[in-house]
Amino acid sequence: MTEELVDWIRDNPEEYIVEVAAEVEEYAPTGPTIGYKFTSVPSGSLASELGIQVDDIVVDIDGYDVGDMDNWAPINSSLSTATSVTVGYERNGISSQLTIEFED
Repeated sequence: MTEELVDWIRDNPEEYIVEVAAEVEEYAPTGPTIGYKFTSVPSGSLASELGIQVDDIVVDIDGYDVGDMDNWAPINSSLSTATSVTVGYERNGISSQLTIEFED
């Protein structure tokens, strides 16, 4: 990842999920939002390069539940000095994690 992209992710974590794919939507199957579901992952996009697939649901960033808006401030704070970020996601009902290392 370029330094410019890393800085943008650190400064805009709320938008990061939206910008890495053409389309995402809130995922709330039985009540409150529990994550964000990728509905489109264009070939060549950052999401595609990271291995994200259509229907993957991002549920946490560095252990913070993305469905809880109160967690966006701590997510933003943790990313401001991060050298990596771990994204928790579900694919076909199976929980997984993706760790993204930032280049200095």
